[in-house]
Amino acid sequence: MKSSTRKPRASIGEENEKSLHASLKLWYAQPGDLLEHKIGRYYIDIYRNGLLIEIQTRNLGALKRKLISLLEEYQIRLVYPIAQDKHIHYYKPGKKKPEKIRKSPKTGKLMDIFDEIIHLPREILQNPGFSLSVLMIHEEEIRCEDGKGSWRRKGVSIQDRRFTQVYEEQRFNQPADYLQFLPPLLKFPFSNKELADALNVRIHEAQKITYAFKQMQLIRLDHKKGNRQYFVIDSKKE
Repeated sequence: MKSSTRKPRASIGEENEKSLHASLKLWYAQPGDLLEHKIGRYYIDIYRNGLLIEIQTRNLGALKRKLISLLEEYQIRLVYPIAQDKHIHYYKPGKKKPEKIRKSPKTGKLMDIFDEIIHLPREILQNPGFSLSVLMIHEEEIRCEDGKGSWRRKGVSIQDRRFTQVYEEQRFNQPADYLQFLPPLLKFPFSNKELADALNVRIHEAQKITYAFKQMQLIRLDHKKGNRQYFVIDSKKE
C-alpha cells in the first residue's frame, strides 16, 4: 500500500479538471516507467514492463473501445480515484486566495466503484488481463464564483480538482476479488432487497452490485418469487 501527503500544484482554472489526472499519474509512476507512451493509435498514461496503466478520474465507460482493443495484446490496470473526503475552495474571479473553504458533507466509499464499473462490458470485466485499482483520496475541489456554472450551484463553476493525499489503494485483479462486497452474514439465495438491507444501502445501490456481478458471472439466478430474483454465487467463481 502506498500513501502520500504530497500536494500537487494547480492554478485556478488551469487545464480545467486535468490537475487530478496529471498529479495522480505522477504519484502512481515508478522509476523506469514510460509516461504518455504511444501504442498504435493510443497514448497510454503509464507503460511499465508490458503493463499498461490508465488513470481515469471519471466516466470509465468512455474507455471501452480503447480497453477492448488493447486487451487483445496487453495487460491493463485501470486506476480510478474516489474522494473519501473533500474540501471545496471558493474563489472570486481574479483572486489567488480562496474566499472560503468548506468540507463537503459527502463522503466516498469503496462501494462507489460500482457506479462506474456497471458501464464496462463483460468482455473487459471478465478479461484475465484486466485489473482495477481504486485509490481512496482526499480531494480539493476548486470553484469560482464567476456566474458561468450550473444553475444548481447558482452560477458557481467547478474549475479544477486535485488530491492532497492517498489514503489507501485497493486492487481487484480478478472478478472473484469483488466478492468481498458481499457481507458475511448474507444468507443465500439472496435478493437485491436482502443485499441492500445487509449492506445498509438503498436498493438501487444493491442492484448495481448484482448487475456487475452478473456481468462478471460471479452470481447466477437461483429462482424467482413473484417479481423478486434470488441469486447464488456461481460455484466456478468462488
